[in-house]
Amino acid sequence: MITVPAKRGSSTPTHHKGYNYLLVVEGKVIAHFTDAKKHTKKFDLSVGDAVAFDTTLKHYIEAADAAAKVAVARPTWGAEPSPIEE
Repeated sequence: MITVPAKRGSSTPTHHKGYNYLLVVEGKVIAHFTDAKKHTKKFDLSVGDAVAFDTTLKHYIEAADAAAKVAVARPTWGAEPSPIEE
């Protein structure tokens, strides 16, 4: 569980090898993603919303207003999600 502090100006995007899943548990956050061509998209997420993303994209998460809590999962199988086997 990660606490995202209340908005305090701009954040520095990060990127790394892998894949993340993020679930908003409390509050509201804004997820920012920038691709290699410097196209940026942002998503407003509320409690119960989730996003999965390739972490080689530059990204950062900020609280929309008050502090928020998010759960982040980082799978161990590599850069892409593994198919579920039945």
